[in-house]
Amino acid sequence: MEGADSGTEECGGGSTEARADALAGSIHFVDPNAYGNGWEYNQHQLRRRQYLDQLKKQLAEQKKKLENI
Repeated sequence: MEGADSGTEECGGGSTEARADALAGSIHFVDPNAYGNGWEYNQHQLRRRQYLDQLKKQLAEQKKKLENI
C-alpha cells in the first residue's frame, strides 16, 4: 500500500480516492502495552496515516487542476 502515486489518476482521481478511503478505514492504533509488538504496530499505522495524508494532498491538487480547466 505504501509508495508514491504514479500520477495515472490525473483524470478524476476516482481510483486514488477509493484507495484513500479504504486506507483510512484500515488504520487502527492499539494500546502499546496490550500487545508485545504494540509500539511497532502503531509506528506502522503512523506511517500509513502519513501516506494517507500525502494521498489526500494529491487528490486536492488534482481537483484544483480540474477546476481550472
